[in-house]
Amino acid sequence: MPTAMRPFPWSRLTVALVLLCASGLLAFGLTSCAPPGTLQQADFEGRTLAVVTAPAPPPFVFHARLAQAGVAPFAEEGRPPEGYEETEVERAEQLTERLREVLAEVAIADSVARRAGAVTANTLGMEVVSDPDAADVLVDVRVLDYGLLTHSFTDGATAFIDADIALLDPEAPDEPLWAFFPGEKRRQDFSGLRLFRLSDDALSEAVINHVDWVMAEYRQALRRDMR
Repeated sequence: MPTAMRPFPWSRLTVALVLLCASGLLAFGLTSCAPPGTLQQADFEGRTLAVVTAPAPPPFVFHARLAQAGVAPFAEEGRPPEGYEETEVERAEQLTERLREVLAEVAIADSVARRAGAVTANTLGMEVVSDPDAADVLVDVRVLDYGLLTHSFTDGATAFIDADIALLDPEAPDEPLWAFFPGEKRRQDFSGLRLFRLSDDALSEAVINHVDWVMAEYRQALRRDMR
């Protein structure tokens, strides 16, 4: 799949900032976020689009509560973990290693990109072409981070995909026509420490299936802002 055109917008471990969205609070239940504005369907209907993307970084387990407490490695320049935090960090590292093993052959960015192209075309009445140079609009898809998100391993965890999807004018790719990133899913995929007893297939399926949720949010955002 063609390489994305925009500079990569965020560094690793910025998922907390993305999930904060407009509310300023990191909590389960955020909805999708997109900048103000509308999409005029007449500006897109009948035109062509091409999808561009970039490889995703390796998956990892993000501990939101420790990040908020300023604990490394979940907070940039964070302090060393203390007490129970050491156990939580160790569990996160073990689970991260498992995730990277079971998802080693999965191209999450390509999966999200293909689905985003199809959803955009169907929603806005556009035609997908393979050559970005021949497209009227680019759908630029970035998977910035993905894996599992937890507030505490005793509470459970949910899959997350920290993605940025933008519609670009090929003549001015640095100024998106419209952009979207998903919020945090309300329902947790795994309860408590059960996730440490799950099979490799169950772990990988939770993350892979989360693409469906992201695409549902993306379709809803397109329809919401389309006039």
